Amino acid sequence: MRKIVRTKEFNFFIDLIDCNDCSIFEISAICILDNTKSCITNHNFIISELLNRYIKTNDFESSIEINKSVGIKIYDKAIKAFNDAEWLNLLNKELYNDRDAGEWS
Repeated sequence: MRKIVRTKEFNFFIDLIDCNDCSIFEISAICILDNTKSCITNHNFIISELLNRYIKTNDFESSIEINKSVGIKIYDKAIKAFNDAEWLNLLNKELYNDRDAGEWS
């Protein structure tokens, strides 16, 4: 499953990839201003807002392999969050701070 969320600043790609016995969850962002890209699944804001409730680890990679039922819960929560304008504004501010610190390529 893939959901694309377009804002003035970023295009977000929320992916839940179905594998044989698991799912892979990933969120990527592309900055419209300079076309830089970052996988933001392991960004602290994303971890605290979307993942910590479902996954009990702080060792996140850019893609997260999880069981299918947890994957669907996280994906649905992400879609809901990305449809919340206030939440999305907070995320945009966090991502601009990352870009300014040179974290994007």
